[in-house]
Amino acid sequence: AALVIVGPAVGGGEPEERSLAAWDALAAGLEQDGIDGFVAALGPHEPAWRETIERITRERMSLHRDLDAVARALRELPRSMPFGSLEELTAIEAPALVVASHDEADPGHPYAVAEAWAEALPNARLISEQRGSSPLAWQGGQLSREIADFLATDEVAERLSGD
Repeated sequence: AALVIVGPAVGGGEPEERSLAAWDALAAGLEQDGIDGFVAALGPHEPAWRETIERITRERMSLHRDLDAVARALRELPRSMPFGSLEELTAIEAPALVVASHDEADPGHPYAVAEAWAEALPNARLISEQRGSSPLAWQGGQLSREIADFLATDEVAERLSGD
């Protein structure tokens, strides 16, 4: 009935070796030293975001029941190909909400990629946090409200009800 896409990171085509190496380093860090190793493998961040990123990462990683499965996913998912090119998204007619993050805090989910998804999807709306704020994708309550508002729009609500 509708799509909600939070922080798209794939722009189509084959993944770059540099990107795959970064994902593999995260997986190796997690396998070797658990959450501490994963956090260490995140690498340097903007000083203004370092503490927040580390805190949120530790909180979210601690919620996983099977860190080995997470490590496997970190290796496998970046190598999967959801589509060949963004042009394929033009066939999706469902309403879509694309949640972008500004690159200062979350360079792994480039704003330009989210913009490209929103442009390719024929019925998409792009939203994001204000510059300098914590990424909307990191703000559970606010993100949930944005999704609820999107799902309550007439177009989506009609599709969800089956009318």
